Amino acid sequence: MKDIKSIIKKGTKTYRQIMESPNAYLYEITDCETHHIYYEVFERKEVKGRILPSGILMSDRVAYPSNSDFGLWAWCISKGSDHKTALECALIRFHSLSELKEVA
Repeated sequence: MKDIKSIIKKGTKTYRQIMESPNAYLYEITDCETHHIYYEVFERKEVKGRILPSGILMSDRVAYPSNSDFGLWAWCISKGSDHKTALECALIRFHSLSELKEVA
């Protein structure tokens, strides 16, 4: 199973994993253009491997959420320039996701 990278660079944004549990992830996102910092918290979702129409084999992996996943099993947490409050809210969500799965 291929896990998510701990640092992902996409356009002007850097995604840095700051917490991981068996059931959830917490990433800090920094936009180098706007200097905005926010957080993404999401459940661990495993995706089965498959062969793409181009013939490329995609291995079993953990998925990073797409835009349509936010609000379902992923959350974006921002409080403008108040990064400390945003992180506190993200940590609460992260721990609740981690605990929910452990009880189930």
